[in-house]
Amino acid sequence: MSYATVAQVKSYFLGMNFDANSDISESDVQFHLDNEEQHIDSQLSSVYQVPITDTDDVKKIRKIHAELVAGTIDDMFNYASEREGAEQNRKRRNLRKQAEQDLQNLVNRKTYLKNSISETVVGRGKEDLQYENLPICQSDETENLAGCEDC
Repeated sequence: MSYATVAQVKSYFLGMNFDANSDISESDVQFHLDNEEQHIDSQLSSVYQVPITDTDDVKKIRKIHAELVAGTIDDMFNYASEREGAEQNRKRRNLRKQAEQDLQNLVNRKTYLKNSISETVVGRGKEDLQYENLPICQSDETENLAGCEDC
């Protein structure tokens, strides 16, 4: 089960084709989605039950997953350089960095998924987190984990 889809990654690249005649195909995007999913699960496994299956939590991971892959594609092709709209794409070059930061915030318990906390993490069950008054992401935001007002 992939958290993000090829279509979601493609949405970061307006006007760019992902077909057999392009620099990168949909199967290439899927390859990167598969690799990044493994990366996400390996990072989250110390705190969360992986793979993440709770519908609300998957919505939050989906953005991180799509941005990791879109950032990889940006890095591979240096998409931002010398193209029309470079200013917009220059911002996109930080997608991977922001996604990694969002992922590390989950791993380092600066933010939390609502329903996937691993009960095997000693002393860090949902009740402990609420008792310590630590932020548990309860937002229904599906597109903006980093800017989530609840986090």
